[in-house]
Amino acid sequence: MLSIKEFHKIHPYPDFEEIECLFKFFRFNDEHPEYLSILFEEANLYHSLPSVLNDPFECRPHFKYPDTGQDAAQLRKHLIKLAKGRGLKTKYAEKIASTNMTKPELLKEGLDNSIQKVFSQVRICCFTRTEKNLLCWSHYADSHRGLCVKFNAKLLPLSFSFKVKYQDEYPDVGFPLPKDIRAFRPLLTKSNVWKYEAEYRSFLYPSSSINIPKNNTSYILSPDIVQAVYFGANMENRNIEKVKKMVKNGPFQPELWKAELKKDSYSIEFHKIS
Repeated sequence: MLSIKEFHKIHPYPDFEEIECLFKFFRFNDEHPEYLSILFEEANLYHSLPSVLNDPFECRPHFKYPDTGQDAAQLRKHLIKLAKGRGLKTKYAEKIASTNMTKPELLKEGLDNSIQKVFSQVRICCFTRTEKNLLCWSHYADSHRGLCVKFNAKLLPLSFSFKVKYQDEYPDVGFPLPKDIRAFRPLLTKSNVWKYEAEYRSFLYPSSSINIPKNNTSYILSPDIVQAVYFGANMENRNIEKVKKMVKNGPFQPELWKAELKKDSYSIEFHKIS
């Protein structure tokens, strides 16, 4: 199993790579402006369930059946523990575990479902390393009709976000899952086709130990964590004014910037506005 030190090397916190800020892109939904109001006025950093993310492979690792006698023994031991936890006596728990071990396909299917159920309840918030990512502006900010928010990555919960690893190999997990941050690894692994996102992720789950206020869906942010708001090049003025009003009504005092497409290159620049 991967050590915690190895985990942090693959999925470092922002400060491990000297990253001082992270960015998040948003659409402006004219029918539901409250989605942005939750952030700017209520200081709630909403975390989504994996089922609503745009990659259908999200958080769906497959169970790797033991390929050594030692691993098989550990799995059998855990199955006995689970059976005893349901009230069965040791003799019957051992019998059920042994029977299950002789049916690897059924066991794998059951454990796959169990693991995916656990991961489906972990909420996720996604960030990237730059406000100038052209594909993120198109994919996540409605082709510049939305906005991008700059967060202080030195403050919680962003300081406890993890770097995503991109690879071609599909993630697998053993059973039982680790009882520490290593359990998050399947949630931090994506296909190489998403590499352009340069993503970091924070997690919200019932037993989260991050010591800041939270509710069932969001962390409550401190007033100095939102540093800037960048409005897309195609964002309508009336929508910009709506967001500016939300910001005014909330606890943050970010700088405000407007994006413009450069005329001589595939890039954007920002001009400060009031």
